[in-house]
Amino acid sequence: MPPIRPFRNAYFFKIAAFTIGLSIIPLLILTGFGLFQFDNAIEKLTTYQLDLTVENVLEQKYALLVKESASINAGFAHVESDLLLLQTQAATLLSENPAADSLPSLTLVDRPAGYRWEPMVRPEEANIFLSASAPRSDAFYRRLRNIKRLSPLLAQAANNEPLVDSFYFCFPESAWLTYPAMDIDYEVSIHKLPADLRLENYDFYRFMTPAYNPERKLRWSPPYDDVSHWDRVVTAAAPVYLPSGQFAGMVAADYPMAHIARHILSLQFTEPNAFAFIIDDKGRLIAGQEKTPEPLPPASLRQVLEERQGIQRIALSQGAAYHMYAPIANTGWFLNFVIPEQDIREPFIAHSTEQISRLLHDFSHSFFAYVAVVSLVLVFFSYRFSKTVTEPVRRLTEAFRESSQGKRIAPVPVVTKDELGQLTATFNQMNETIHSLITELNNRATRLEERVLERTQEIQAANQQLQATYQQLKQTEASRTELIAQISHDLKTPLTVMKAGLQILEKYDLTQEERIDLTDRVKRQTRQITQLIDDLFELSTMELQT
Repeated sequence: MPPIRPFRNAYFFKIAAFTIGLSIIPLLILTGFGLFQFDNAIEKLTTYQLDLTVENVLEQKYALLVKESASINAGFAHVESDLLLLQTQAATLLSENPAADSLPSLTLVDRPAGYRWEPMVRPEEANIFLSASAPRSDAFYRRLRNIKRLSPLLAQAANNEPLVDSFYFCFPESAWLTYPAMDIDYEVSIHKLPADLRLENYDFYRFMTPAYNPERKLRWSPPYDDVSHWDRVVTAAAPVYLPSGQFAGMVAADYPMAHIARHILSLQFTEPNAFAFIIDDKGRLIAGQEKTPEPLPPASLRQVLEERQGIQRIALSQGAAYHMYAPIANTGWFLNFVIPEQDIREPFIAHSTEQISRLLHDFSHSFFAYVAVVSLVLVFFSYRFSKTVTEPVRRLTEAFRESSQGKRIAPVPVVTKDELGQLTATFNQMNETIHSLITELNNRATRLEERVLERTQEIQAANQQLQATYQQLKQTEASRTELIAQISHDLKTPLTVMKAGLQILEKYDLTQEERIDLTDRVKRQTRQITQLIDDLFELSTMELQT
């Protein structure tokens, strides 16, 4: 027999399997729904935390941006403060008319190219340069000697600002006093400084003239290539006016772009593709890190110039990025940070993925342990429940088996009041009824046998009487013999049927209907025998009478 058949035929296992399945399937459905909700909640929480992280990172970077712009602006503000002091002092000195013998002396050297200059004695001193286009009048020389009294203040300003290349005063006549001293011959020889320099042709001077700066404000120039070996610089300049309102020149400071670039390059970002740069109020690049990409989109640039400070999300060729900007107030420039969105999201996503994987691993272990415990509990209670159903069925099955064998069985205990209890009580009643009927049939069979025996004895007595009168009935011997033979045959047939019926009742467990039918047949045969006996008695009486 295949091993699966006992399981299929076992009512207990069917109930147990059905109960366990009915319990575990909703648990699995609930578990699946719970895992779905858990995953959905984790996704929403991760998205929220990611947005919060991006917001926090942007706030931190923006605070750094504002701090750095303030730091750069503070350096420029120091330069401006020194220039304003020089502006005031230069205006004062040029408005005075001291005695000639109280003015510093000039030792100017003429050069074949037409320019004149004070040769350098020490680099830490100031010296004067006159372009070939500058006038050679005594009045102008007196003004040169007068402005040379500004040298100590130029030196002090330069010492205060170590990042500034030089502080100087420029005359409209294309001459200047500069600190530290310039090697004019060298600058001319390398073709950086034109011998016939005309200041009005250079933006760093022209943007201070009354035509371009009627407000007489201190201004910063765009970056440009200097007329000296210092390469690219930006110039902060302040116009100097005499009390009469005449433009007398300007005081200025050259700030090397290399210093600004070094400051920008020194900014370190945790995001690998982030970068910083400075633009002016026209959107032109002042300085930037090597990773500075293509120019900003026009709409983004307009927003920078209009809002001056803030954060915007922009689209670059490398993908989406956050662009934050803050003004460097004194110069009109803007410090900018660009941080690719992916650089902010990827570390958080990687960390979140690792954390979620760890949580899911721990959760799955706890969950499967919980499912195992719940399954064991369900199996135990399913077993107990199925036993309460199958045990009465098993007792009934055993009782039916014994009853079918004709055994007298005790009533099956009724332990419940449900349908199984009612079935057991009905079985007990049926079993009691069957045994009562069997007892009644047995009693009736016994009584029938007794009556048959009595009738048989009566027949035997009649036969004896017939034998006594045999001689008297000789003339009717043939007919009487035939009659007796016929009567004997008629008696034997009912008796045979009755005997067979009694044997069937003894050997077989018949239904109530079958027992009643068999009893009726026995009764009919009994009546037939009785009738035969009555007929025989009547015949015997008649014979006696004859």
